[in-house]
Amino acid sequence: MSLFRKMRKKGRDKDENLSDSDSGISTTGASTSEGKKPGFFDKMFKHGKSKGEAGDKDHSGSSSSRTDGPSVVSAPIDGGPPSLSSAPVEQGGSTVSIRPSEVTNVQSTLPSGQFGKPAATEEPNRSSKAWGIAKASLKATLTILAGLAEDLPIPGKGAIGLTLRLIETREKVAANKDDLETLTSRCDLLKDSIAQSIKGKDASRLTQELMTSIGKLVEGLHSAFRKVFEGKAGTVAAYLMTEEDTDLIKETNDTITRLLERFLLENHIAGRIVLSDILAKVQDQSGILKEKFLALEREAQDARLDRLPRAAAAYDSQEVLDKVFSCFEGTREALLGGIGEWASSPHGTVPSIYVLDGIAGIGKSTILKTVAIRAGGINFLGASFFFSRDHERRKTTQYFVSTISFQLACYSKEFGVRIGDALQKHPDATEKDVRTQCNWLITEPLRDLMESRTTPLLIAIDALDECDERQALALLTVLLDEVVKLRNLKVFVTTRPESGIRHLLEEPGQQGDVARFHVQDIEQSVVQADIQVYLDFRLAPKQVQLALPALPPPPWQPTEDQKAKLVCMAGKLFIIAYTATEFILDRRQLAPDGQLETLLEGVLEEGLVGSDYINYMDRLYMHILRSAAPSAGTAKWLACYQDIVGTIIVLQNPLPQTALAALLGVKVPYTVRALENLHSILAPTGDAYDLTFHIHHKSFSDFVTTDERCAKDSGFMIETKAHHAHLALCCFEVMETSLKPNICGLGSEDWYKDLKDIQPSTKDSISVYVAYACTYWATHLELGDLEGLLPKFQQFASKNLLPWLEVLSFIGRLDAGFSSFEKTINLLTSHGDATMLKTLSILKNVQRFLLINFDIITTSPLHLYQSGLPFAPTDSGLKISKEMSICTLRHIAGSEANWDSTLSVLKHADFVYQSVYSVQNLSILASGTRSGDIYLWDTQTGTNKAILQGHSYAIKHLLFSPTTETWLASASDDCTARLWDVTTGNCLFILQGHDNMVQYLAFSPDGSMLATASADESVRLWDLQNPDESVACLEHTDSIVKIEFSSDGAYLASALVEGQVILWDVEARSDTVLQKKRPEMLTHVAFAPQGSILAYTMADFTIRLYDVETKRLVHTFTDSHLAKINWMTFCPDSSKLATASADFTARLWKIDGTGSSLMGVLKGHTGKITSVQFSPDSSKIATCSMDLSIKLWDGNSGVLLANFVGHSLTIHHVWFSPDGSRLASSSDDSTVRLWDLLAITDTTNLQKHSGSIEFAIFSPTGSKLVTTSIDKTVKIWDAKSGCLLHTLECPVQSVLFSFSDNESMLADGLTNGLIQIWDVGNFDKNPKSLTLHDKIIRQLKFSPNHHILASTADDKYLQIWNLNSKDSSIEHMFAFRHDNWEYIPGHCFYSRQHEAVVLIW
Repeated sequence: MSLFRKMRKKGRDKDENLSDSDSGISTTGASTSEGKKPGFFDKMFKHGKSKGEAGDKDHSGSSSSRTDGPSVVSAPIDGGPPSLSSAPVEQGGSTVSIRPSEVTNVQSTLPSGQFGKPAATEEPNRSSKAWGIAKASLKATLTILAGLAEDLPIPGKGAIGLTLRLIETREKVAANKDDLETLTSRCDLLKDSIAQSIKGKDASRLTQELMTSIGKLVEGLHSAFRKVFEGKAGTVAAYLMTEEDTDLIKETNDTITRLLERFLLENHIAGRIVLSDILAKVQDQSGILKEKFLALEREAQDARLDRLPRAAAAYDSQEVLDKVFSCFEGTREALLGGIGEWASSPHGTVPSIYVLDGIAGIGKSTILKTVAIRAGGINFLGASFFFSRDHERRKTTQYFVSTISFQLACYSKEFGVRIGDALQKHPDATEKDVRTQCNWLITEPLRDLMESRTTPLLIAIDALDECDERQALALLTVLLDEVVKLRNLKVFVTTRPESGIRHLLEEPGQQGDVARFHVQDIEQSVVQADIQVYLDFRLAPKQVQLALPALPPPPWQPTEDQKAKLVCMAGKLFIIAYTATEFILDRRQLAPDGQLETLLEGVLEEGLVGSDYINYMDRLYMHILRSAAPSAGTAKWLACYQDIVGTIIVLQNPLPQTALAALLGVKVPYTVRALENLHSILAPTGDAYDLTFHIHHKSFSDFVTTDERCAKDSGFMIETKAHHAHLALCCFEVMETSLKPNICGLGSEDWYKDLKDIQPSTKDSISVYVAYACTYWATHLELGDLEGLLPKFQQFASKNLLPWLEVLSFIGRLDAGFSSFEKTINLLTSHGDATMLKTLSILKNVQRFLLINFDIITTSPLHLYQSGLPFAPTDSGLKISKEMSICTLRHIAGSEANWDSTLSVLKHADFVYQSVYSVQNLSILASGTRSGDIYLWDTQTGTNKAILQGHSYAIKHLLFSPTTETWLASASDDCTARLWDVTTGNCLFILQGHDNMVQYLAFSPDGSMLATASADESVRLWDLQNPDESVACLEHTDSIVKIEFSSDGAYLASALVEGQVILWDVEARSDTVLQKKRPEMLTHVAFAPQGSILAYTMADFTIRLYDVETKRLVHTFTDSHLAKINWMTFCPDSSKLATASADFTARLWKIDGTGSSLMGVLKGHTGKITSVQFSPDSSKIATCSMDLSIKLWDGNSGVLLANFVGHSLTIHHVWFSPDGSRLASSSDDSTVRLWDLLAITDTTNLQKHSGSIEFAIFSPTGSKLVTTSIDKTVKIWDAKSGCLLHTLECPVQSVLFSFSDNESMLADGLTNGLIQIWDVGNFDKNPKSLTLHDKIIRQLKFSPNHHILASTADDKYLQIWNLNSKDSSIEHMFAFRHDNWEYIPGHCFYSRQHEAVVLIW
């Protein structure tokens, strides 16, 4: 039997007895017999058969679960995740279903034994290495034998070849097994990946293309595996076909690779397409979102621009169109041509500003409007603003910059974006001064846009003179500074040649920057030719017919001679020609020929030839007025004229006819009657049925209110004071009938809303005339006659102040509340009527209420009642009345009884080193910070008006000019001083020359010179008329601690640290050393405001007084402070000197010609005192200390009046306001605080003593205060308000008083021994006189029942008086003469020297 057959037979024989696990490997290759370990071939075939049998079993098991078509995998492969199935997969309410036609089950075609886990156990790992060595050795041996058998006759040659073939087959089987395992793993991975990728996905999110691609992939895998496993069920066949299987498996792997590559490529491309589609959609959406964002941004910018407060002041606004006309065609051509040439000239070739000035009525506004129209026609005009004193928003610069900015934003989209961005950056820009507004809203945003602009841009400004004079000068100054910063910007301005404007434009530094032309300089022949052209047109038959359509034919026209007279009458004033034609073509008269004749006869009756323009104008106006008066009923018409025209003249803002009638309390026909024939001078505008009458030209107001020009006896003269008073009365009556809480009738759902949210529904709730009355009543009261209006005013103040504030908030004019309070309080204070005390108190309380709640009420009007009123102090008199049903919160438990002393806290961004009030303007306060910024504050409202920036380091000193209220000087650590205009925020001069920080400033008394002292040990003098260089540099040898001018400006004193005091003669530039160097440092120096006394303090705590006139030391105070003197100041009249020290005290010194002495020591501070100041009237002294307190002292007695606490860090300075009503303090806590001194002790005394006060006493109830003075008067004051009640004249000085317990009598003792008994209920009644004493009265005492009076005097007598006699006279009862009488309260008088006791009661 051949070896091959034997081996097969042995294998079959042993087949059933062999176990599944390998027990060993024979390294010899010999046959295995019974009882021996199986050899290699035995193990190999047994292993193969076992696997085959297991495979058959598994295969049959698997087949039994198959269906005829493609089916699902019923069990996971290798225990992994579930296989793909045609059954639906549930996930979150969505179903993913793969159709069987698209997904073919791969696993169902694979034999489980081959594809799953093996049915029999594999060879142990421990035998794999041994088998590898044995196999290699056996194969090498057999290969050698086979090679030899080819050439040698070796037996078993065929067996050797077969054995080698079997070994190679075994190797291929092993390789096939690895490849099959790879296929299995790839199948599992693909199956898991596909299943997990689509499991639970929303079917709508799986595209048809993707599902088809997955189906193709699975179908391809199914086909590939079918080729491998079909017909390979038998184990032996699987081994015998190994070579084919190897190629097939590799081909299958390659097929799978290609399928996967194709699948990946298809889906990559499809994915890219999908991503491209998504990207396109995203880009589309992004574009849409971007457009929406830009639209929202544009809307936001538009909203910001819409919120710009502005006036209807453009050349084409209705207000301007109704009143200002353009030049008539063919007139002013030469002038207009010159202006056009200037406007179109390249930047830098001509000045950027053109000022056209001329007298009233010469046609300036007409020229400017023509320029604006022509520039606008070629897109050359950026903005225009026509000032007018007849319109609230056009008579001030408050709305100028915001109006110009809005027009520029409308002119250019780019401009609008920049200005909108600027508003976003500076939301409070419109609240700042004109310079800051201009810089923030125009200069900064548009600078680069104007740089790139190739053509000029024009801004036209008309009638600058119709603005408030100070504001006009401030605006012109800003224009001169800012316009040159914007390339290609041109500004055209018209104005009357007012003195302030002329002086500003004629300053040496300005003449080259401004082009100027005087309209009146045009030759008269040229002007009259233009007027002739104008008259030829206006009086041509066609124009006459248009103006007077009811005029019967033939068409009327004047003769050439008549027109020549009109030309002569007009001279150079177009206003005369215009007014004349309006008068001639008055359709109410319908008689142009008669009107013309009347006009010429009236105006030319004196034969003037047109050289005196004012006279011509006056005669024209007078003639028009006379012609307007009816022939019958002239007196009634004149009364109507006075009422209506007089009111129009003094109105602060024009009103429509119906509103005017309602304000005056008359019917509309009454107004029509007065105005019917005055349309030629009172230009009506607006609705034909509700005309608004304006004064057409200011020249008419000037004429009709000046008695030298419009005679009083004519009946046409308007006395403005009387009309202001009448209009004030009308305002009170309107407010009395109209004002009430919740005037707009808002429902409770709107009570708490902001004004901007409810304004649309309330804009028509407050009528025009009510708004006018609420806004301007105080102005008319101030300019009218207070005396006759007191009852109405008291009624208004006691009832309607809070509803009045509500209306002001609704109409956006709450700022008018502050000015109204200021005007009326000043009026009542100066009036001195004791009956107005209660009203004055109410005004002050509501004024304080407004200051504290300003922000709340501005935002939401009804929060006045809801949030403000319940928190008012209980003693303020502000109560919630029954009418205030809107108040849901009626009372706050624990409310303060009185107002806090702090009026405002002015917050800064850095430490505050300096604060100072304007010398002449109560409402302006300046403060300097460590960063170099200077803040300007409105002390009435506590709001920041501007920040002056320019210094780069800390502000060391601030000082207002004593003569120019708008000038502020500043000294800084940046080695410079600056001079500012606080109205414009403009830095006028930078004073450079010092080499170190500038520490001190001093103005000369006339304000013409400024001295600066620096750490470089020099003082420089600057002439403010020409401040380019200092006029003198005064060198010193040590650090300077203070400089000050003498009261006449002739001397400048400087104090040095080393102890020297140097007196400089300003004119001679020479110096005198008053105090030579001393070991002690000099700490302070001060000139007396009056006289020639100079005071200086030394480090030895002494104070020296030096007379600069006599050049001698007058006095030295040696009994002074116990530590360094930090501050020293004279009172305004130079009679007192106050010093402050590190010994925690201030001292008050008397300075007079008879000698100087200590008046008192002000004790109470617990830290170093850093500053001391006198009030303007010298009646009070303020000190501030390192103990963080501020104290107020009586300026005569040194008695402590008040203590203010609020700052949290060092307080540097205190300053009184110019009127003494407020105190400002600056601190390192970055605040300036304003303190109300009226809340502590009223300084608004209506009439003060003219001499020093010697004695004061309160009445028993504290309601009255009595003071006596060396001026021989006794004054009775209301103790609560501080107002004067009575002044009692005495023959000599009064020295003491005594009230009876019931306050019915006041006893007054005089220096000559006279005693006066006054009836407190009637001080006008002469007092009863007691004359037994002959020397100064020392004591006066009433008995408890006020029937007896006891008195003592220097005559040593104690006199007893009976005040209750039957005949009401005073009876002398008895007298006692002893020395040194003392009163024992409530019992008796006692003479210590004589031990005498007199019991009185």
